[in-house]
Amino acid sequence: MPRKRPKLQLAGLSDDDDGGGGGERRDDEGLLRGVAAVVRRGQEDESAAGEREREAASGADDAERLPGQEAFDSIADLFPTQFFSNVLPPVVLQHQLFHSGVDPGAVERFVDESLKRGTLLKFELARRDAVCLVRKRDYVACLRRRFHLKGAVDAQAQSANEGGRDKAESTSVAQKGAAVPAAGRSIQDLVATFLQRVTLTTLLDKAMLTAQGFSVLDIPRLVQAGVLRIMPGSDGLFSLGLPNLGTFAKELLEGRKQLLATIRRKKYKEALRVDLEKVALKETRLPVQYHVLDVMGCSHIRVSQTTRGPMLRVQQHTAQRAVGVHH
Repeated sequence: MPRKRPKLQLAGLSDDDDGGGGGERRDDEGLLRGVAAVVRRGQEDESAAGEREREAASGADDAERLPGQEAFDSIADLFPTQFFSNVLPPVVLQHQLFHSGVDPGAVERFVDESLKRGTLLKFELARRDAVCLVRKRDYVACLRRRFHLKGAVDAQAQSANEGGRDKAESTSVAQKGAAVPAAGRSIQDLVATFLQRVTLTTLLDKAMLTAQGFSVLDIPRLVQAGVLRIMPGSDGLFSLGLPNLGTFAKELLEGRKQLLATIRRKKYKEALRVDLEKVALKETRLPVQYHVLDVMGCSHIRVSQTTRGPMLRVQQHTAQRAVGVHH
């Protein structure tokens, strides 16, 4: 292997010497090194700019993710949809969020903003002792599974686009405020049309449903299917319904009753949260952690902080019925 010349000797060569070619090579090499450095700096600048853009995008995503969303998701993850044959979406009780470690004000803002955006839907239990929150996408997926509507909504939209005459007739009917005749319409078709045309809000009125093509015979069928609920004492007002909510309410109240009985049996009618989460509940498929969060929101349960975690205490001279309230 040839030995390299000392740099001192190369530096001492003149243009008149035979080493002149080496000087030109050195100039070329220096130029290439300079170009490479410029390219390298450009790549580093582009990489840094890309990183800043990714950070900015990440920050935007975080800004869109409201405080309280993580708490909602963690409670929703407790919900055993598989035990309800996947026909009931994850249900979160609003008062459970107030005991999830999130500031109460942030919880209220999260719920209000999510309802306004339409990402959450609100339902009330029959006894009106709790407000149920469900993600809109879970609600739609639940109805599709329950009524076997996989692809039904998309197929219906495609059929409407291909059939110009049917589409024109449907548009004419909607503009006149008349309804499509109910004859021959299956409940699957009604629910698919409901999901396609109706904006899912807490309250719906008869005039709006009629304008969307539902007849006076269609609406009672949607009520019977659990998709709509008649508002008590109202004329032509409906609330959004959640099929199988009654089954959930029954198991919720059963677990609530057992946990409250457990607390009342204690000497001082109090129990730590960590101890309650070890109780084996019967006749409910909901996990005990879900029930404990529910009980913590009951109106006659007072929650205090201790060195071992939250302590639940039954307040004296209160009603026996457990009502979820905002704390």
